[in-house]
Amino acid sequence: MEFLHFYINEGTATLTPTYYETYVTLKYSFNKTEWTTATTNTSIELVPNKKIYFKGIISRISEINPNINFEASGSPLYAGGSIMSLQNENPDETIIKYNNIFYGTFKNCKTLVTPPELPATTLYYGCYNEMFYGCTSLTTAPELPATIAKDHCYSYMFCDCTSLTTAPELPATTLEAYCY
Repeated sequence: MEFLHFYINEGTATLTPTYYETYVTLKYSFNKTEWTTATTNTSIELVPNKKIYFKGIISRISEINPNINFEASGSPLYAGGSIMSLQNENPDETIIKYNNIFYGTFKNCKTLVTPPELPATTLYYGCYNEMFYGCTSLTTAPELPATIAKDHCYSYMFCDCTSLTTAPELPATTLEAYCY
């Protein structure tokens, strides 16, 4: 799988990652060879048809706020690649290691049109809680391959996603409280 990435097709846009530096190391690249450490709350300019890739290491989970949140402004934003490249720089990882790890990652990212891949098959408590909350331009949902759903793992995941035209299949057959 590819690293988590974003791109725009036309116009201009900015992408601003926010995170606690004591818990997360986040890097970005335009060529997957030269990586730059992202500074929290610092906007990165995007240009049409040029992908920006992200990888990270989450060393500890904040109990107060989400670990990484991406805000965007400007042209419609498209995502691709695996969200798992944010956990330990490995886009092929399929095991989520922490509770609430991707809680609110794209919350209120109103220009996001397509989601990244969510390939995890082993989930922890609240791992995708509010992930796309308020993404009013999101038109498709990602595949959700996990068959065991933990407490709150999908809670409010697509709340206020008013442009969704397709829903994901829900293959989980072992469910805990409030998983959906």
